[in-house]
Amino acid sequence: MTLVELLVAMMILGLLMTLVSQAVNQVTQIVRASQASSSALHGRWAAGWSLSNMLANLTAPFETNTPPLTGTSDRIKGFSTLGIDSQSVGVAEFGLSLTRIQPDIGVSSSTGQQPLTELRLDAGGRSNQVVARFDGAAEFAFVNRAGQTLGQWPAGPTVGVDAEVLPRAMLIRNPQSGEVLIWYGFQGETAKQEGPAKPIWEFQK
Repeated sequence: MTLVELLVAMMILGLLMTLVSQAVNQVTQIVRASQASSSALHGRWAAGWSLSNMLANLTAPFETNTPPLTGTSDRIKGFSTLGIDSQSVGVAEFGLSLTRIQPDIGVSSSTGQQPLTELRLDAGGRSNQVVARFDGAAEFAFVNRAGQTLGQWPAGPTVGVDAEVLPRAMLIRNPQSGEVLIWYGFQGETAKQEGPAKPIWEFQK
């Protein structure tokens, strides 16, 4: 092999190695971007799911004359038959709130120093317990049986045979983009049921 042939072979080999290196680098970047996106999506949808069972068991107690669930963009109060630990049973009141905070040491934000929104729970001996964090702003919204998304609850009359006192779903969304951050569905009865009939002796008093 002459010197010229050797130089040509080395140039071709160098070109091939450069192409392979670029391809490997691109694949690595794609894998990293995919992993970061998957991790962010998993983290966002996993946050707050501990409330799912509690909110899937909403109830309208017979003895309450006030709406069994009330909610605004940053606060919810209601009743559930199942605690957040999925072990506590029986009708119990709960409260949820969304609070904006500035990230500090020990509080991580995937977007740097952007404000966070904390989802906090008051129920079952827990007071103001943080159960989830969302990057940026977040607000509650409510879905009625007609599928409409509403900014507060109740949105209509709460008295009457078919009055809708519980929402078909509650969600947390970004108020600017409308992106749904987490969804809590409710498959139970949304109208308040009649209480047990009075014994006949109650009417004879």
